[in-house]
Amino acid sequence: MIRIHIPGFCDSDFGGPRWGDAQIIDDGVNFEVIDGYCGAGTTHLIKALKDRSIKSPYLYITHAHYDHRYGVRQIINDSYFKPKALYCQDPSTITAYNSDIKSDLDALKTIIREAKERKIPVHYLGDGDKIVHGEIKFTVYRDFP
Repeated sequence: MIRIHIPGFCDSDFGGPRWGDAQIIDDGVNFEVIDGYCGAGTTHLIKALKDRSIKSPYLYITHAHYDHRYGVRQIINDSYFKPKALYCQDPSTITAYNSDIKSDLDALKTIIREAKERKIPVHYLGDGDKIVHGEIKFTVYRDFP
């Protein structure tokens, strides 16, 4: 059975600050962390993983905005975790049209470098790619560059 857990909160729940997005998906054997929040949301995400003794998740960054990548970077750099792999968009496919996008792109490249330094395999995702980890199966849909 596949379970989805959404740790942390967002403004639509409590009228407070929005911390981005994050989900933990598992089938009892494989654990996927999709995005990683930022700020207090990252604290909730990491606590949820540790409370469940999840040490080796698959990590995903759906896009390079701060509130989606920050928590993933924290997991990569936390010695408690031994991620199985990092999945993200290939930075060479992103065009930096302005300084904000360039900053996001540079941050994504840093996260990829840090993952590789920790010997975490990095896989670039493109439109139509299929992901299968046990019972967890999905297709990547990317409709923007």
